[in-house]
Amino acid sequence: MMATTLTWLREGFADTGSTTHPKEKYDVQLLFDQNVQWSNNTKREQPDLVHSLATTQTPKILWIGCSDSRVAPELLTGSSIGDIFVYRNIANVVTEGDISFFAFLEYSLTALAIEHVVVTGHVGCGGVAAALKDKSPGRYLAPYLDTIKGIRDNNQAYFDGLGSDDEVNRRLVELNIIRSARAVERSQVYRSAKQTNPQIQIHTWLYNITDLVLSVVERDLPEYTQVTF
Repeated sequence: MMATTLTWLREGFADTGSTTHPKEKYDVQLLFDQNVQWSNNTKREQPDLVHSLATTQTPKILWIGCSDSRVAPELLTGSSIGDIFVYRNIANVVTEGDISFFAFLEYSLTALAIEHVVVTGHVGCGGVAAALKDKSPGRYLAPYLDTIKGIRDNNQAYFDGLGSDDEVNRRLVELNIIRSARAVERSQVYRSAKQTNPQIQIHTWLYNITDLVLSVVERDLPEYTQVTF
């Protein structure tokens, strides 16, 4: 069962651009070497930042994104260390029973007083591709992939009316972003924080891996208002 699951998951991720070539052996010592270089450069070039980060953190953005290694929020936004408070999982799915996520959200909005919540998905999401394969995921993947499948199953006529498989994947990626944003918005944690601080906003973004560009996902498009989540 586990071997079968891993096989079709690899196929799903391969469909979205992941390499299927054998990986070269990786020496983790390289990370320590790079850390020394980065540490020395940062302390020399940004001593004030180092002092500030050693004292506290004051991130401005709460980022909810996919765990895909190609979608690193600090890098793709050109941000500095300490600017973004990050939560990443399979396909940026927010599920109502995810205690870890809502602990993160509560801490972000209350202790850190972050005002911008950004839900970001990406073109070519392997989690979405895997969900479209209609096969049983592993025990711990199921809540994430089944949530995505639910969007498609509840709106089969809408997806049947789309053209290519790429278009189906793209729209499901966008609708999954919107669904996660709505799950945040409906939560007691968010509503309580919003009452205390009305300035809190939710943003829905899409990252295109092919051209490295972020764009806004419009939540109120007429065609999306008819979608059932």
